[in-house]
Amino acid sequence: MNDLPLTNPAITRLRLELTRAQAALKDAQAYLTAQAQASAALSCTSIDRALPPLHTVVTMAITGVETALVETAPDNDRTLRRAAVRAMNGSAR
Repeated sequence: MNDLPLTNPAITRLRLELTRAQAALKDAQAYLTAQAQASAALSCTSIDRALPPLHTVVTMAITGVETALVETAPDNDRTLRRAAVRAMNGSAR
């Protein structure tokens, strides 16, 4: 694999695109959650049963983007961000 320095302008541009994708995915997640809440209210079921499979896929994509952002973070930010992602994902590594 071609290891680019994390200060490379290409990495900076990729991180910017990942941040934009993360924002779009979070908006999609919020929309799907609102739709599921409305559907659950109409059918008197729990929100867990009303969430579409796409919600899970979007949530997994958000986690992937956050992991990529952590892995490409400058060295001084990487340790703190990794710990935050591990805590968010419930990992004890």
